[in-house]
Amino acid sequence: LKFFTVFAVFGVDILLCLTAKATVQSMDPTNELLYLRVTSRRHEILVAPDDDFVLIVMQNPSPDH
Repeated sequence: LKFFTVFAVFGVDILLCLTAKATVQSMDPTNELLYLRVTSRRHEILVAPDDDFVLIVMQNPSPDH
């Protein structure tokens, strides 16, 4: 991936993850979002938010999916 593409994806993922985390907690305050998985034709993105950091993994989906 190109350098600027990585940062664009990072920004969108963080925003999506924070929105999903807030939505989950607004539905049930005892639940929390552990990870978010987004799959497209080109990439699979896994986002795992924590209090101190956010782990983002971007990979190519396997051919059998």
